[in-house]
Amino acid sequence: MPSRVALRQANPSTMSAHRWHLALMVLLVAHAHCPAGLTATTLTGPTMGTRWTVKFTDQLPPERSVASLRQAIVHRLDEINTQMSTYLESSEVTKFNAAARGKWFGVSRSTAEVVTRALEIGATTGGAFDITVGPLVRLWNFGTDGGVAVAKNITLPDERAITSALAQVGQQRLLVQTNPPALKKAVCGLEVDLSAIAKGFATDQVGQLLQEEGLNHFLVEIGGEVVARGQPASDRLWQIAIESPPEAKRRLHKVVPLENSALATSGDYRNFFVHEGKHYSHIIDPQTGRPVGHKLATVSVLHKSCLYADAFATGLLVMGDHKGVAWATKNNIAALFLVRSGDRIQEQVTPAWKQATQAPLKKRDSSQ
Repeated sequence: MPSRVALRQANPSTMSAHRWHLALMVLLVAHAHCPAGLTATTLTGPTMGTRWTVKFTDQLPPERSVASLRQAIVHRLDEINTQMSTYLESSEVTKFNAAARGKWFGVSRSTAEVVTRALEIGATTGGAFDITVGPLVRLWNFGTDGGVAVAKNITLPDERAITSALAQVGQQRLLVQTNPPALKKAVCGLEVDLSAIAKGFATDQVGQLLQEEGLNHFLVEIGGEVVARGQPASDRLWQIAIESPPEAKRRLHKVVPLENSALATSGDYRNFFVHEGKHYSHIIDPQTGRPVGHKLATVSVLHKSCLYADAFATGLLVMGDHKGVAWATKNNIAALFLVRSGDRIQEQVTPAWKQATQAPLKKRDSSQ
């Protein structure tokens, strides 16, 4: 018979953890390292169930005001949200999820692009990253509940239920085309959830917008996903904090310098339950249909693209510390793994991470 358990913590995330804790650490460190006398502009606002923040330290062109720049950022984020949200009933993704199988469903070029990248990353990671895992997430009672974290009793799914949900999951059952942009599902019940890649895409998009506006030195952060360009000052890089999990009494693990790079972190400790001493994470392995059972707590990934950093962080978290470290090393991914070891947290890093975080400081061009 199914077992009843108490849900310790729940939130509306699916494949990727919410990153509000990292977002807070990012802002604290960024502000703490802002040299006296430096003129910095900070913009912020709500988006995608979290907040976005832009910080830049160079001058806007004369034809652009801070207010109009903020409006342009909000417009772009709203556009992405109406395309890729799983919470808005009117979004492209929500409508596609409700659509019948076997027919092409028209979407925006942005949605088709993100799904294309997601399928490529899914194939590269051997299925560890899979944007169709939604039915399994809900089966294990980690689906959306209106964004309210509440304690409740849940039932552990049995083998039959897992097998049934797995029949609706698998990126090989999802097709995408770009001309014209459209999606098609091969089985009934298949869904798309871009929560583990859309924030990374949005962060990249805001960064691109700022560059198009002539800005060269800025930090973009959306729910913990970060893109940094240039430097805040001539003698300093952007400083981004990575936090240890709460099991380690929630402390700063390390500060990472960023220049012309993106950073994303995925963790399993914000949404989980414990049954008979076993930790059940909201991170679901798309191949087994079950929560991951390893000791890996968080993965941070550095990449030139926040979209890829976002997706790789989730895929590596699914793989676990042993397989994940080996895969990331082989594929030259700059990754930091924080692994539980009793009541301690141990760090493992790939050679690419060491190289990326030990790059020498380049002096900022004062003419920019």
